[in-house]
Amino acid sequence: IYYEILMLAAGPVANLSIAALLTIFLHPYMAYWNEPGNIGVAYAGNFIFQLQFINLSLGLLNLLPCFPMDGGRALEVLLEKRLSSGKATQIVNLASILIALGFILNAIVIKKFSLLLVGFFIFFTIRKGRYYHPAEDKSDQLGALT
Repeated sequence: IYYEILMLAAGPVANLSIAALLTIFLHPYMAYWNEPGNIGVAYAGNFIFQLQFINLSLGLLNLLPCFPMDGGRALEVLLEKRLSSGKATQIVNLASILIALGFILNAIVIKKFSLLLVGFFIFFTIRKGRYYHPAEDKSDQLGALT
């Protein structure tokens, strides 16, 4: 179980590490964050900042405790230690729906189209059922089908 958690953490850790490493190349650093035009607008002068912002966003987004993010799968693995597999999946599915609705409502209130896309992405890619569980569960299903 710990190996699976480490494997799931590898993607977000890589993104966050790249974002941290790129800080070295940004001088003065806060000038990029204090300039609203820098976020989401790419030009030659802020390329490294955009690369850092993208990696930071992907790393943090991937840590969300919802499907299909790595954080959702990690939460499910941790819950499966205490609960049944089905109950753990139900809890993470509910968390996924709530997080998706939070993104969608937030997007409507602050009028950010990108948040709306993230909310719909989470909502429409929520994994349900045993089909998405680890290989040993799939082999049980395949055995039952044959």
